[in-house]
Amino acid sequence: MNDLPAVYLPRVGNAFSASLNGGRFYAVGHPGTRRHDTVKRPYLIALPAALLRRDDNVLQITVEATGGRAAQLGPVTLGVHDELEDRFELERFWRVQLSAAMMWMALTLGLMSLAVWRVQREPMFLSYAVAELAWAARLADMFFIEMPLPWPQGGAGVAVAFAISQLAIGQWRALWIGWIALATLCYVLLAVYVGWRAFRERHYWRWIFACFVLMATVAGALDVLESPGSIYMHPTWSRLVWAGYSLALAALVARRLLLARHAQQQANETLRLALAAQAAELDQVNRLRSRVELDLAMAQERQRVMRDMHDVLGARLSGLLSRPGVRATLRT
Repeated sequence: MNDLPAVYLPRVGNAFSASLNGGRFYAVGHPGTRRHDTVKRPYLIALPAALLRRDDNVLQITVEATGGRAAQLGPVTLGVHDELEDRFELERFWRVQLSAAMMWMALTLGLMSLAVWRVQREPMFLSYAVAELAWAARLADMFFIEMPLPWPQGGAGVAVAFAISQLAIGQWRALWIGWIALATLCYVLLAVYVGWRAFRERHYWRWIFACFVLMATVAGALDVLESPGSIYMHPTWSRLVWAGYSLALAALVARRLLLARHAQQQANETLRLALAAQAAELDQVNRLRSRVELDLAMAQERQRVMRDMHDVLGARLSGLLSRPGVRATLRT
């Protein structure tokens, strides 16, 4: 049992420190830091008994924020440590542990699709592998409270597609707003296109993707409402939708692979039948050729026998004609 008073911070960052009655007892990062991002996970901090007073306690939380990042301080809750632990564990499960599970899932699916692409060489498998591996890299950032690279280089490494905007956010905010507007427009066009294809083709796979696009829209709206104005949000619902979308794409990849395997089997069967027919035809040709060669050999043998008979008869007739009696008889 831990009945000490504690403070629960669902979101705080990018670095922070906590002081009780003028004595600092907890800190992550330091002033001016660009490597820490404490907003990625919740914190449950027990208040030290040595700094507590009987009354008039003053708790001060200092946030070290960096421009262009999710530097926010969520609702601060004071209470007993054991009573706040359930809320802390639930928040940590949704934001940290679930992210870890989805990261490993995306990494596994991406590597499997990449292995399939190396065999099949179909662009769909490669695009899916790149998407899953990129998403796994994005989720892996959740576990780096102290990033390998300082901001904004660290953020650019997490989201390569937004690198230019992240590097320029401190100076050209209009460029960032224009980029967000363009990305939103592209997403709306994508949603319309997916819905149109689903309505036109009426195939269950199209309807599944259309449903996921709708769910992603709702999840993104909920995440924005939960953390308004945050450029680097750490959404929960969007991750859940992406996990389902990843599984749907994995099923589609598996279905495409099975169809390709079935088509390959059919092609092999067709080739086997064609080879069998060709072999039968060649066998028939060989039999006909053997028969023709046999007939030719028999004809040549008959001709040889006739020549031999002609030569023998000619020689005997010449011998008979060369006798004197036979010639006299013939003259008379």
